[in-house]
Amino acid sequence: MRSREQDRQQWQDPDFNKWLDDAISDAGHIVWDAIPDVGSAWNGWDAAKAALGYYCPACNGSGEEIHVSYQGPETFERLGSCMTCAGDGRASAALQVAHSRLEQMLSEKTKLQGEVWALNHKLEASKGREDSASAEPGRFKSYCRMLTAVLKRGI
Repeated sequence: MRSREQDRQQWQDPDFNKWLDDAISDAGHIVWDAIPDVGSAWNGWDAAKAALGYYCPACNGSGEEIHVSYQGPETFERLGSCMTCAGDGRASAALQVAHSRLEQMLSEKTKLQGEVWALNHKLEASKGREDSASAEPGRFKSYCRMLTAVLKRGI
């Protein structure tokens, strides 16, 4: 008969050990120990992980997914690292990847917002200079008229 300690040594998975100790009742431990086939027992652990949402939903825990490349008239499929969990296979890894992407996008948004504010400031300053420049010709014309009048009087 197998023992749980042998299973722990064979699979160095901390989540597995926690599940084996905490999630299974005493009756469940008796059933676990009575399963002669190690593979069947491990499949029970896999089923429990899937039921608990342990696996990445995109790759079902394999850490790999098919990537399709469109180049010219042909398409190519290749097996590659899962983009959702970064090849880890766990839902927690998928959450970490999504969180880091969110932080990156928020950082980029903040940077772009700063650029927009700077451009708006330049636009407002440019409009102010344009308004003052359009007022200048009127002042210049009145100055010219005044000078012309003075010259006509013969000062």
